[in-house]
Amino acid sequence: MSVPSVFGDDRPPAVPVIEVEQEKLAAPVVKSPFPGPETDDSSSSPPTATETKPETLQKPADAHSPELSPAGKPKQDLVVVELFSSQACSFCPKADALLGELARVPWIIALSCHVDYFDVKTGSLSLPFCSSQQTEYESTLRAGPKYTPQMVVNGQYDVVGYKRDDVVTTIKRARREQSLVRLSLEKEAGGTTFELRLPDMRSGEKGTTQHAVEEKSAQPLLDYQIYVLVYDIPHEIMVADGANAGKTLIYTNIVRNVGVLGPWDGTPETLRFDPKLTALSAGFTVLVRSKRSGNILAVGRYDKANFSSAP
Repeated sequence: MSVPSVFGDDRPPAVPVIEVEQEKLAAPVVKSPFPGPETDDSSSSPPTATETKPETLQKPADAHSPELSPAGKPKQDLVVVELFSSQACSFCPKADALLGELARVPWIIALSCHVDYFDVKTGSLSLPFCSSQQTEYESTLRAGPKYTPQMVVNGQYDVVGYKRDDVVTTIKRARREQSLVRLSLEKEAGGTTFELRLPDMRSGEKGTTQHAVEEKSAQPLLDYQIYVLVYDIPHEIMVADGANAGKTLIYTNIVRNVGVLGPWDGTPETLRFDPKLTALSAGFTVLVRSKRSGNILAVGRYDKANFSSAP
């Protein structure tokens, strides 16, 4: 049986920018705020006299050696970081580069959402959804008026996107105070359809965070929506106009298409959908988000290059 796409046919037009092969887009060697095996700090320059060394957060030495919490329990919580950015913003390149670093940390799901209310005239990466979602956060986080670059962590904390130390501190806080449910995703063999398995969030069964849901919000689970956000491979772009005109910048995990699988009431359910991935798609993220508070409850991820049913 064919599975209809959750997306319409009104995808954004092709971006008229300079594209390069994916293997040429590897992030430069930088000093990551989350040192570990995925980053190489050996060639990084030490801080200058005017720089301060950012606060660091250790991550697992390998996939089988999780970071330990103060209580001695494995620390495996995921964190979702959404960056609201714009090619026209003079402060955004630092935030875009930082998001590229965060995207390399296994337990961070980093998404770049370009707004359309402040944009370049040529080669736009913006989506109306991004502006709409930021407007929602303006209300739920009381963080208005809207600005770029803004990072929102787990839908609950906002921070200025280029302030590295503040970003690290906010991510640590979210990881300590929130526990996102990991959603299971399976790709059907030989096809383009995915199966999403939603756990029972009413029973408080092992591996879920019903208690966290109750603490974070008093509204019923029917107020949660399931979103599918498709993001691209890195783009290397020479910005055509605006404050960054003439600069060549790398943008990571740009959200290019968004679909809604519908509301969820917390009961076990299996959904099948086709995210309509393209040659430029790096993968997609599934987010279960509160429509009232903006809090993210659960998350799943599919990466073409390194797929695992548990992110």
